[in-house]
Amino acid sequence: MKKSNQQFNILQFCRHVSMACMLLLIYSCASGQVVSRKNKRGVFPKVKIPRTESFTYHSTNVDDDFVISVSYPEGYNADSNKTLTYDVIYGTDANGNFALLNAMTYVMQLGAELPNVIIVGIGYKTDSIWLINRNRDLIPVIEPSLETQGYKTGGGGKFLKFIKEELKPYITQNYRVSENDTYVGFSYGGLFGLFSLFTEPDLFDNYLIGSPSIWIGDGVAFTYLDQFKAGRKDYKGRIFMSEGAYEQDSFWMQTNHMIDNWEIMRRKILDLRYVHMNLGSALFPNETHLSGSSVAFNTGMRFIYKFFVEDAEIKKALEKQGK
Repeated sequence: MKKSNQQFNILQFCRHVSMACMLLLIYSCASGQVVSRKNKRGVFPKVKIPRTESFTYHSTNVDDDFVISVSYPEGYNADSNKTLTYDVIYGTDANGNFALLNAMTYVMQLGAELPNVIIVGIGYKTDSIWLINRNRDLIPVIEPSLETQGYKTGGGGKFLKFIKEELKPYITQNYRVSENDTYVGFSYGGLFGLFSLFTEPDLFDNYLIGSPSIWIGDGVAFTYLDQFKAGRKDYKGRIFMSEGAYEQDSFWMQTNHMIDNWEIMRRKILDLRYVHMNLGSALFPNETHLSGSSVAFNTGMRFIYKFFVEDAEIKKALEKQGK
């Protein structure tokens, strides 16, 4: 009996040792994998986005530094592609939107839904600076409701000159770009897109305008539209405007009349009836102001490059099928 107990204890001990060794091995492997990713100072390296680069550009117009992020397509540097040029997508709010826009376009390019493009994101050194200075750069007039909160506003004109006189010439000189480009902006960036469209309409060939903050300056964007209408008989380009269906659900959004203003602006642009202007628009169900950027970029880019199907066309196709 004692012998069998001793044998049992030995077996039990061996099982415990084996289990401990196995756990130690697993832990060692896991720890080894994690440690191997650290540099000599024990700091994890930052995630890098393939086919991208960034640089700091000091603007004389704004008198401030911007971080410019550039994404170029697969094979851009291949010898066989040295003569190719690419359309350019210029996007504001790059701190929050550059990685999203880059990943989204890359996936759609895999299915040939978009051509290869160069993406230029205009951002700031840190996210905290971005959240402050986007008020200054994307808003074209002084907005008292933001000024009382300590934000500087009204620098949109200088920011527009920075893009026109400094950034675009630099990109043209240093990257193989075609003559076709598109502006992409959301929220304040959408407002800035309207400001650019109506005051410098030839700066970009196409505009993707998501959830524009038309309430700024008591609707000053409508004044810009009137000036645009008075000075032009036509506009050749593709414009996409979107809004989230839940953008007036909160009290703050209700007071800013996001959907109401968007619908008025959309109808006023349609009423221009310019022969060569192509306007696409979408009110996205279930989307809020904060959730709507990705679907706006996705659908808007497909419209810019003619892969967008209007709701009326979908309805017509379903009726034809007897559904």
